Amino acid sequence: MREILFKAKRKNWRDLPKEEWWVEGSYHHQTDYYGESCDKHYIIDGTETDMEGYGEHYEIDLETLCQYTGLKDKNGNRIWENDIISINTYDYMEPSEDFFGKVVYCEAWACWCIQQPDNEKPIPLCECEGSYQTDRFVEGSTFDNPELFEGE
Repeated sequence: MREILFKAKRKNWRDLPKEEWWVEGSYHHQTDYYGESCDKHYIIDGTETDMEGYGEHYEIDLETLCQYTGLKDKNGNRIWENDIISINTYDYMEPSEDFFGKVVYCEAWACWCIQQPDNEKPIPLCECEGSYQTDRFVEGSTFDNPELFEGE
């Protein structure tokens, strides 16, 4: 079964040390609070912290919400939507083709794709990984390292 996870920066991330900016878990959109109208977005981290089994929850900056693709890079790092990745493919141990770009979800193809800086049309990840061997590397995030994507 596919693991469905989200990550986002905490709403107050600018006031926190860098290692506390991002939280991972389930996404929750709260529209009602004890009969009062509200519009808040949370990540619930999945640790059981009370008798009802709810995890620790963090209010998030909705603009930074990213979904987990279900893929990991060569070093075991999760690949998230809006990550900047490079993919090196090999045919029978010879370099074949390299891809670099931002991970996006393409509704037209219903799959995760790479949006390359110099190409308007995203490339499905499955097309980037059709060779004998593939090395994927997370280079950074468009939220933390926008210069990586813009500089190409």
